[in-house]
Amino acid sequence: MPIDSSTYWTDSTCVLRYLENKETRFQTFVANQISTILDQSEASQWRFVDGSLNPADEASRGMTGSELLSNRRWKQGPDFLMKSENEWPQRPIDLGQIPNNDPEVKSNSTVCANNVIGQDSISKVIDHYSSWNSLRKTIAWLLRYKSKLREAVRRSKSGMPLLSEKTVTPITVLEINGAESAIVKHIQQQCFGNDQVELRKKTSSIYKLDPILVEEIVRVGGRLHNAPIDIDTKHQIILPKNHHVAKLIIQYYHHQSGHSGLEHTLSLLRQKFWPVQGRTTVRTVLNECFSCRRRQSPVAKQKMAQFPEDRVTPLKPTFSFVGVDCFGPFEVRRGRSTVKRYGVLFTCLTIRAVHIEVSNSLDTESFLNALRRFIARRGQPEEMRSDNGGNFVKGEKELKKAINDWNQSQFTNFFCKEISNGHSTHLWDHTMVECGNGA
Repeated sequence: MPIDSSTYWTDSTCVLRYLENKETRFQTFVANQISTILDQSEASQWRFVDGSLNPADEASRGMTGSELLSNRRWKQGPDFLMKSENEWPQRPIDLGQIPNNDPEVKSNSTVCANNVIGQDSISKVIDHYSSWNSLRKTIAWLLRYKSKLREAVRRSKSGMPLLSEKTVTPITVLEINGAESAIVKHIQQQCFGNDQVELRKKTSSIYKLDPILVEEIVRVGGRLHNAPIDIDTKHQIILPKNHHVAKLIIQYYHHQSGHSGLEHTLSLLRQKFWPVQGRTTVRTVLNECFSCRRRQSPVAKQKMAQFPEDRVTPLKPTFSFVGVDCFGPFEVRRGRSTVKRYGVLFTCLTIRAVHIEVSNSLDTESFLNALRRFIARRGQPEEMRSDNGGNFVKGEKELKKAINDWNQSQFTNFFCKEISNGHSTHLWDHTMVECGNGA
C-alpha cells in the first residue's frame, strides 16, 4: 500500500514546544534528540493526543496478562484513527512559551545577530588562556584584525579600492607589545579605574604605591622620574592581586627563570611589573607549580612488608633457610694463564651468617658442586631462595630429577627396618625433609 503521509502523536505539549522552537537553545542532550527527530520528520507532522487516548500508556504504565489480551486499543489502535481526519484530537489553541527557568534551556539562549564584544566577552577570552605568550599572540591577532577592518571601512567610505593581501605576515614584536599594553589597560580599568584623582585617594588599594597614569597605564610612582633608565624599570606596571593575568605573568617569569625560587622570580617580575602584595601572590603561584612540586617533593617511603616465615623462625640451626647468589668474576692465575672464578654466596636468612664457595664458572655443574660442598660443611638447608638465575633454575631441575630417579621402595624398606629395630627417627625425618624440598 502506498503511504501518502505520516503522522506522529505525542501527549506532551512540552515536546511540541521544543520541536516548533526556532530561537531558544537547549542543553546538549535535548538539542541532539530534537535534531534527530527533525532530520526524519517535520514539526508539522507532530500532533497532540490526550493521555487518556494514547495507546502508548498501555506499555509504559503496564498491565496484567489478562488485561492485555482483552485490550482492544493496544492491538488495534485508538478508535479515533478509524474516523476522518477532521474528527482527530486537536492540539491546544496556545502551547505557550518555553519558560526561562526550564532546566533544558541554556542560560545564554538569546542569540543577537548584532552582538558586539563587550567587557565580559574580553574577560572570557582572557580567562580562556593558561599561557601569557598565547594570550598576547591571540590579542595581537585580534587587534590586527580590528585595524584591518577599520582600514577597510575608511577606504570604502572614501571610495578607494579595498586592499587584498595574499600572504599573512607573522606577528611582530611591536604587535606583541601593543597587545600586552591592551591587556594591562583592560584589567587595570576593571580593578583600579583610570581616574588620576581616584587613584591618589587614601581609600585606594594602591595608594601607598604613589600611582601615576602614563599613557592610560597605572604605574608605580616614586622618586626615580629623572633617572636615565627605562620607564618599565623605574615605574613598574601595577597588577591587581589574585587576577588571572597576574598569575599568567608570574608563571611566565617563573618559567623564564628555570623554575627558580620566590626571590629570583620576584626580582625578574619587578623589572617591569609590580603586583599588589607581590610576595604573597608569587608564593601562591609557585606553590601551584606542578613541576616544582614534583621536583621538590620528599622521597616517598615505602612501607615494608611483613617478614617471611623463614626470616623470623627461631630455634632452627644456622643455614636452615638460605639465600644464594653469585658474584664476580675474579681473574686468578693458574700456571701461566689467567682464568675467571666466581663466588657463590650463601647467607642464613635468620641470623645473616655468610658462607662463600668458589665456582669455576656460572654453569649448572659448577653451582651444584658448590652446593654440595656447602651442604657437606653447613648441613642440609630446609629452604633456599634465589633470584631465579639460569644456573639456579637448572640446578633445581637437576636435583629434582635426581630425586625422582631414586629407588623409593628401597628407601622405604630400609627406614622401616631401622625404625622397627628401635633406632632414632631423626634420620628418617631428615631424609623426608630432603626429599620433600628437592635438595
